[in-house]
Amino acid sequence: MNRSHPANALQIFTIPARVVGQPPDPDGHAEWLVRGLTKNKVLNTPGYPQSVPKHPGDVTSYIVKSMPTLGEGVFATRDISRDGMIFAERPLVVIPMALVATPKSMLAPGNESRLADHTKAVMLEQERQLEVALGRMDAGSRSKFMALPNCHPGDGHGTLNGIARTNGYGIHNLTDGDIQPANGNPFYYSAVCDIGSKITHRFRIFFIWSFFATGERLFFNS
Repeated sequence: MNRSHPANALQIFTIPARVVGQPPDPDGHAEWLVRGLTKNKVLNTPGYPQSVPKHPGDVTSYIVKSMPTLGEGVFATRDISRDGMIFAERPLVVIPMALVATPKSMLAPGNESRLADHTKAVMLEQERQLEVALGRMDAGSRSKFMALPNCHPGDGHGTLNGIARTNGYGIHNLTDGDIQPANGNPFYYSAVCDIGSKITHRFRIFFIWSFFATGERLFFNS
């Protein structure tokens, strides 16, 4: 069945949808702030929705523990080869990286104050939408989100935005409408996860981990 929603309207959508009178999905639910056209693409994808992949043999490959100076991290509990599955999870929340396009006139020299005001207004609107999204979560998922670190306190853009910006992973192949993924394209989405957000980000150019040894901390290389 083809399901259609207003193309440019920003909506909050639960994946997979909750069914009244039915227990929650065993893989959890994600709250998604999404435009109608992108929502239509996903809902009408053959095979949607799918369950979260499981590790063959239900083998646990990681443990989450806290370190004195780096906070919580994910550590390998067995040797993991390149391309091996470590874990899979459904995000807590997925949000667009750009709520609205920034007018080009604001990017010109001399318009810094206008750009700052525009950015603040957009971020405060997204903070309000994140408040609604968290209000739709079950108590456990909401607590997991709020327990994630925030590297942007006091910047005037809101606590929830700070958590999302600190912990989000870009989904660059999910873009609004027919806009294709490309360098510098802001119209893609960002996922905030529970376990995934505890994998430490480390910036290294042209470096890819090919092997994790037992007991080694897992890093995400950007």
